[in-house]
Amino acid sequence: MDVACTPEGISVSRKSVAATGAGVVLRVSSSTVDGTYVNYKYGERWGGGNPAPATPATWVLPAPPGELRLSCSRPDWEPAGVVLTV
Repeated sequence: MDVACTPEGISVSRKSVAATGAGVVLRVSSSTVDGTYVNYKYGERWGGGNPAPATPATWVLPAPPGELRLSCSRPDWEPAGVVLTV
């Protein structure tokens, strides 16, 4: 599934995703400025964020079935995120 940080916020290729044996596979990229992060949250206590890559990179998140929340942010910018169904 494709995930991109854009000047307008986060863009995803669909609103639901199937997990593999390793987890949820995301192809992540960014067309925003350096310092942008892709944030993720799943389950009750699991989440984090990583720098948004300028060139597409594959990330695998060990998200269980349920909701997966994704957003893009910088210290001075935090647009609305999306909620995916795993």
